[in-house]
Amino acid sequence: MRIILNGRDVSYINNDRVVGFETDNDVNEFICVVEDSIPTPAWGYKLDIKAKLGNKTFYNTINLTKSKDADNEYSVLLEANMLPQGKCLCNIRRISGKKVYNSDVFEMWVKKPVLSYCGAYQEDGFIPSEFFQIEQRMDEINNHPPVPDASGYWKIWNADKGEYEISDIPSSGGTVSFIAGDGLDIQDNKISIKTDKKSISVNEDNEIYVNGIDGDVL
Repeated sequence: MRIILNGRDVSYINNDRVVGFETDNDVNEFICVVEDSIPTPAWGYKLDIKAKLGNKTFYNTINLTKSKDADNEYSVLLEANMLPQGKCLCNIRRISGKKVYNSDVFEMWVKKPVLSYCGAYQEDGFIPSEFFQIEQRMDEINNHPPVPDASGYWKIWNADKGEYEISDIPSSGGTVSFIAGDGLDIQDNKISIKTDKKSISVNEDNEIYVNGIDGDVL
């Protein structure tokens, strides 16, 4: 969105008053083109914003940076938490030492997307909704698929810890090893194995039994 500032007067380029969508982030630039020549040197430029949010009022002040390509342009790359959805009343405030020079009030509109949130008016900064927290967690898990471990079990990504952990799910084609005292028992050259859900034992006739934990033969 581009505006032209001439003294206190503000005009829109192509009458465009829409700056973007509420959840846009680092893609929309607000540009103020200064076409006057006020004699006071070294003006700093700020964008002051006011909007109604139900029964509350939102305020924000954004510093505008001088363009590297044009001496009369001041701009900011907008982030999602800078502006609320809907109609914003704005003005450009020029500051030089103790001198303050305000422009006329102009409108800026922020569109509402299908999925929206805005943390600009949150006291503790940006707070995404529960949906976006779940979405972020799912994306993280999808980016870290299960991987087979040398122990013969799958390693599963723990999103809370940010690391892989060994699961109790055997991986296909892996070699499962047991250590005596950890589900493995050897007595009189007889082997019995117990997991969380099943126990495996070999009787005197070298027959293998798979039993449930409650002792029922499966």
